Amino acid sequence: MGIAANGWISLASAMIKQNGRADPITFTRQVVNNYSPDTLTRTEGTPVTYSVVGAPLDFKLKEIDQITIITGQKMLWVPGVDTSGAAIDPQVGDTVNLGVIYRVLEVTSFETESVNCAFLLKIGA
Repeated sequence: MGIAANGWISLASAMIKQNGRADPITFTRQVVNNYSPDTLTRTEGTPVTYSVVGAPLDFKLKEIDQITIITGQKMLWVPGVDTSGAAIDPQVGDTVNLGVIYRVLEVTSFETESVNCAFLLKIGA
């Protein structure tokens, strides 16, 4: 990762932290490990969790059309790194704990030098 990428990640993290929640947000991803031919099912592995700073925002009323954006959905800005500084890769289907459990519905990444500096997530129940 180059110097420019580190700078952009630091800038994104600072802006999100300044405008976001004081407490970290926990993401959880269920991991499917093994396929059992005996039971014809997949077994779940240990969930992957990580914490990030984040800025959840409500959609504007005029944006809620009940087709592409439904009442109760939110936007969530997160930096490209977790609270320990490790790179993250949020995915559709991850869950987000904001006091209420939301599911990641869409992921938009903002990158430089092939490094994700920040993500804009659409989350919903």
